[in-house]
Amino acid sequence: MNDVTPSEQRNTEPGWEQTKQIWRENVWLWITPGLFLGGVIGFLIGISSSADIDHWFINGIWPEAISTCIAIALLYHFDKWRDDRREKSRLRSELLWQVRSRSRDIAVSGIERLRFEKWLEGEEGLLQRADFSSHPPQWQGADLNNANLRAAQLRYAKLENASLMGANFENASLAFSTMCSCKCQGTVLRNTVLSNCDLRNVNFEGADMRFAYLTNSVLDFTRFNMAKVEYACLEGSKMRNADLSGGYFFRARLCGVDLTGAYLLGADLRKAIWQDEMFGPAILPDGSTYTNEQDLDRFIDPDHPALFVPDFIRQYKDYQFKVDCDRGWARQRMSSPPPIFEDLYVPDYIEKELPVELVEQIHLLRKKDKSHKE
Repeated sequence: MNDVTPSEQRNTEPGWEQTKQIWRENVWLWITPGLFLGGVIGFLIGISSSADIDHWFINGIWPEAISTCIAIALLYHFDKWRDDRREKSRLRSELLWQVRSRSRDIAVSGIERLRFEKWLEGEEGLLQRADFSSHPPQWQGADLNNANLRAAQLRYAKLENASLMGANFENASLAFSTMCSCKCQGTVLRNTVLSNCDLRNVNFEGADMRFAYLTNSVLDFTRFNMAKVEYACLEGSKMRNADLSGGYFFRARLCGVDLTGAYLLGADLRKAIWQDEMFGPAILPDGSTYTNEQDLDRFIDPDHPALFVPDFIRQYKDYQFKVDCDRGWARQRMSSPPPIFEDLYVPDYIEKELPVELVEQIHLLRKKDKSHKE
């Protein structure tokens, strides 16, 4: 490793940093301005002792001296502010290149530095609307909790075992990404493209997935407890042994979905679309094919005499206790169903495709909510 001398280091630094380094290394330089300043002060004191102080202060050297000091102070702070801005801009560009690295360790280190600099969350987040099309992210195991990734282009991303709790991916594209075993509790995925993704064993508990696109994805052993999945498109996806209990799937498109072994107790599946000409009918948890005559209550209703409980739930040590707790919670929720549209954001291009009566209901609830806030 080559040692760099202070003089060599100064040659690579900007003017302001180089000047500060010279003054730090040569303390004796402070003697000259100190002697000069002391002489000036002594001279002024001598004048003030033998002259009319008021006349001298108003018309003498003091106004010019004060204005000069103020100008020097302003120039000093402006120069420092300019250098700080340049340094921040350089660091931001460097970190954005770092998170695009093909090396997982370098990319994750860049994310950690973004969090340290407070450039990962909120409106200051540098990753919002970022385009990673040319360099798919290698963020396996990264900590992206509460990160702002709105409208980011993250196709083919590698996010296995990453923590995305509370992160905002609204309007982002994660198509063809690998997200096995991700922690997505409370993650915002509204209008997010998640088609053709590997989402096995992901925890979407409490996530906001309204209007999300999850077509042809693999969601085996995925959890959707309390997740908001209204109007989401899951056509052609594999959801074997998935836990949908307590999830909100109002008007979700489930055409061609494979729900073999899935747990649906207490799920809100009202007006869900189960089949169409392109994807065909869905496969229900017991392995049967969906038909209009199917009794779906045996998968959802907690009081159904022939309630279907999949094998992976029965493998729990106290599975009966879990089922009883889920039944109690499902009864309470079904007796007083929560409002669906109260805080529902509906994009204009999707609103045009909705039934007229549904749009009127949405606008009515928005108007009530607005008048209540006022």
